[in-house]
Amino acid sequence: MKEYKVVPCQAVILATSEESVSKEFSKFAGIIEQEVYDGWQLVSTMPITVETSKRMRKSRAMSYNALIFEREVLEKDDTINLKI
Repeated sequence: MKEYKVVPCQAVILATSEESVSKEFSKFAGIIEQEVYDGWQLVSTMPITVETSKRMRKSRAMSYNALIFEREVLEKDDTINLKI
């Protein structure tokens, strides 16, 4: 059986120089690496827009990317066969 996890991340990378482009991409890669370290595999990305509003104020839309990860989960029956 598989389980899935969605991790939000920024949709736009703001870079002021070529050096900062590399630095910003490293941050993005760091998000993926942390999830892989915990046993997750990146399977897809998708853009998501989140709209917020505070009562009478104008609403504000912000764009994100959703990183979709999956990993295999052992079922109870599977653990019985793991005798060491």
